[in-house]
Amino acid sequence: MNYRSTIIFFISLTFSQSCVTPKLQKSEKIQVKEKNKDKPVLIKQESNTRETNNLDLSENDKEINQDDTLSENDMLSNIYNDKIDEVYIYQNGEERLIKGEIKLTKSKFSIRFYNYAYIDKSRYNARLRVTQYKRDFKKIKIGAITNDLSNVPFSDGWGIAAPSTGYERLWFMENGFHYLIYKNEVDRRLTLVDKVDEWLKLDLEINNFTIDKGGSLNIIEDILIDQFYLAIYIDRNLNNTIDKGELFKCKVVFR
Repeated sequence: MNYRSTIIFFISLTFSQSCVTPKLQKSEKIQVKEKNKDKPVLIKQESNTRETNNLDLSENDKEINQDDTLSENDMLSNIYNDKIDEVYIYQNGEERLIKGEIKLTKSKFSIRFYNYAYIDKSRYNARLRVTQYKRDFKKIKIGAITNDLSNVPFSDGWGIAAPSTGYERLWFMENGFHYLIYKNEVDRRLTLVDKVDEWLKLDLEINNFTIDKGGSLNIIEDILIDQFYLAIYIDRNLNNTIDKGELFKCKVVFR
């Protein structure tokens, strides 16, 4: 190889190395970028969803959590602490579900429950019966039809009359029931305790009773019996039938 050829070969070799160097530098930049350990996680999240969608989902999650918090806060109010489909006995600042056996002191107490207002088109009401006798208590059963005049518990026609101010006493009767309604503050047999939407929390306060056929009025503190049976029926769907979930029964024992 002559001298000129040697010079051309050397120049060509130098030029070829200079072309490779930028590629190596570019590759080094990629290597540096991959050293960021957060990148694989982000890439994995973006494999099926765009980044903007991920942000939207995060915001939705926040909204769900906020809703849950609001729901828990609502539960702090009296209305949400209650089970609307249950009935309670209230005495000395304590509400207890009507079921099984309940012990009371011989002093005033209330029966509380939720219902809609009584109007001519939708006559929502509750029917309360108390008796000393277990045999009468056992007759009150789910499935009974109430829109007739037959002598069965809670049948139409056996409601106990009440003055315009409501019931002044708890009647112990072989037949008959207290017919509990609330139209408004003028026309009512119950006291309005609370309200949520169309649901009314209603209260029947019991201070007095009549247990003899003579109809004498006595205060609860003077009641001579040690126990009695209580049943309340709320026809929530207005089908004139005692359905499951509409009948509440308990034995009340005075201590």
